[in-house]
Amino acid sequence: MGERVMGRKGFLLVSVLGGMLLLGLGCAHQQAWRDTAETTTSLQHSVQSLAQGVTEVEAVTVTLQNRLSQTAMAMEKETQRWASLQGQMERLQQELEGEQRRIQALRTAYEAARTPPHYPLHVVTKGDTLWDLSGRYLGDPRRWPEIWKQNRYITNPDLIYPG
Repeated sequence: MGERVMGRKGFLLVSVLGGMLLLGLGCAHQQAWRDTAETTTSLQHSVQSLAQGVTEVEAVTVTLQNRLSQTAMAMEKETQRWASLQGQMERLQQELEGEQRRIQALRTAYEAARTPPHYPLHVVTKGDTLWDLSGRYLGDPRRWPEIWKQNRYITNPDLIYPG
C-alpha cells in the first residue's frame, strides 16, 4: 500500500488510501512546512488586523473631518453673529451718547428755567409801581409779572409798599 522513498533530510511517504494519494514528508520538512503554514496564517491575521485598523482609522478620520467642518461652519456663523452684535452695540452706543447730550441739554434748560434771572436789588419808594420798575430794569414795562413772581411777599401787584 505504501512506498517509502528516502531523500537527503527525510523521506517521502506516498500512500494510496481509498483512491486518495497522500504525501508525507520527512520530519524536518514537515516541521518547516508547519512553521511556514503557521507563519503564513499569523501574517494573514496580522494583515487582516491591520486592514481593520486602517478601516477604523479612516472612519475616525472621516468623522473628525466632518466635525471639523461643522465646527468651522459654526465658528463662521458665530463670527457673523459677533460682527452683527458689535454693529448693534455701536449703534446703541451712539444712541446712548445722543440721549446723554439730549438729557444734558434738558438739564441745562431746566436749570435755566429754575434759576431766576439776576435782578438788581431795589428798595421800593413812595410812588413806585411794578410797571415802572419793569420798564427801568427789564426794558419793557409789560414784563412786570416777572418781578411779581420773583417777589412772593407781594400779594397784590397793584399795592407795593415803600421799604
